Amino acid sequence: MSGALLVLGGLAVTMYSWIRYRLLLEIAERLGEQATCPGCKAYAKFRIESSGPAPLPDGGDPVLENHGGGVWMRAQCRKCGDQWMLK
Repeated sequence: MSGALLVLGGLAVTMYSWIRYRLLLEIAERLGEQATCPGCKAYAKFRIESSGPAPLPDGGDPVLENHGGGVWMRAQCRKCGDQWMLK
């Protein structure tokens, strides 16, 4: 009986971990898609000025907000100095 409870507990932890991993991966992919400077088109050449959880200062992505993944970052390009929001 205790072996079955251990297996069920292990399955529950595994499922929770898998769902959380997929959510974090989705957030990372969405932020990575926005890592190009809108001014000079340089990829991943930015500095994070500020960041925080939802609610976002200028609106957000409802898909991530519904899953509790509302993360925003204000970035500044190291090449041209342009600023934009990653959300």
